[in-house]
Amino acid sequence: EWFTLATGRTFTRAHTLIGGVDFAIYSVHTDWNVDGNRDCRELVDSYLSVDPTPYKIVVGDFNDEHFSDQITMLEEVLTDSWTKLGWYPGQHVSWPSKRFDGSEGSQLIDLIFTS
Repeated sequence: EWFTLATGRTFTRAHTLIGGVDFAIYSVHTDWNVDGNRDCRELVDSYLSVDPTPYKIVVGDFNDEHFSDQITMLEEVLTDSWTKLGWYPGQHVSWPSKRFDGSEGSQLIDLIFTS
């Protein structure tokens, strides 16, 4: 299923059985700015927190790292899998650009969340 957020960004949601257990799988691509914050807030409030599926996997390019506003919102209902594995911001890279504000190159912005 495709869903459109208020900012115009879309995400997909699918259901599957893994080992006989029902999972909802979301694929998301948000922006790094205020619109990204709005998207994450809407995703949490209107979709993730009301999805009755007991197990959720949310993957995507969030354009923001752990401890950001967006990721903090998502962690209200989910767990950041990289942090759970002991990978913290700056230790692994999924966006190697260095031309934005000079701090890139050590960001892990492609994330996996689970419930």
